[in-house]
Amino acid sequence: AFFIINKKPLRKTYLFLAFLISLVAIFLSGSRAPIAGLLGSSGILSLKFFLNAEKSKKLKTLKISGSILIALITVTSLILSYSSLLDRFKPTTENLRSISSRLNIWSSSIEMIKDHPLLGVGPENFQNRFLEYVDPKFYEIELDMNIGADRTHNDMLEIASTDGFPAMFLWLSLFIYLLIKYLRNKKNYILDGLYLVTFTYFIQNLFSFSTTTHYIILFFTLASILNFKNKETPNYKKPKIKLLKISTLTALIISPFIWYHTVYSIGKAEIIYNQALIVEANSGLADAKELFVKTANTYPYFTTYQYALIMRYADLIEKT
Repeated sequence: AFFIINKKPLRKTYLFLAFLISLVAIFLSGSRAPIAGLLGSSGILSLKFFLNAEKSKKLKTLKISGSILIALITVTSLILSYSSLLDRFKPTTENLRSISSRLNIWSSSIEMIKDHPLLGVGPENFQNRFLEYVDPKFYEIELDMNIGADRTHNDMLEIASTDGFPAMFLWLSLFIYLLIKYLRNKKNYILDGLYLVTFTYFIQNLFSFSTTTHYIILFFTLASILNFKNKETPNYKKPKIKLLKISTLTALIISPFIWYHTVYSIGKAEIIYNQALIVEANSGLADAKELFVKTANTYPYFTTYQYALIMRYADLIEKT
């Protein structure tokens, strides 16, 4: 959005490169949901340009917006086409299996919603109740690699199944409200950018789910939108010195904890996991057992490590 409306060549070049790097980063993540979010928010951006353009310029606006989007995706695809990074986006057997599995989970969640429409099954209870509604085909699709599903991979279905239809309606209302405010906003381009961040988030999570880190970004963005109040400049107030000191001290105390759980633990677990795979290949399952257990204990939130452990050592299923 900033690239399109900015008129200074140097700044425009910087913004174009920043957007291109971000696009490449999305591909590098190997996740398909952000691509859907990016395309969806780009469509909303184009819609606003179209609605606000004069009649004689609407066709031209559509052509320019479409051409920019196609050019960016083409350039990024060409950069990555000679590597295996695009494998996640190709119609391979594994990717089609993954999509079929996702659709199967959605179908089970709909059955769960039918039985608990008002209050759902309770927050964080989808995984516990999933086995009551699972379609037997799920295990055929998963090739016995997954023994259950911890999330629906769809925020709307997740909220409806765990918290009920009223909660889902409130979540959907927030998106519709932001969309209306965005389409009506005609002056503040920074505010437009913040709206587009939330749209990307909402659309992306129709095919994925959030972690604590994502929620922090979402609520920070929503707070920034409220702070702007549709003005050209934010309505900032200079904080008192005491408040500034407390905030800084709090950030310094919390930062090591966040770094440990979001960077150090993940990195350490991945190193141990790779060591386990090497030992397994060279010496067999028996020698690698301790390393696989250590991996799951180091970062228990990543189900890949748990599945790797369970599928290799059946005697540890109850303990894990």
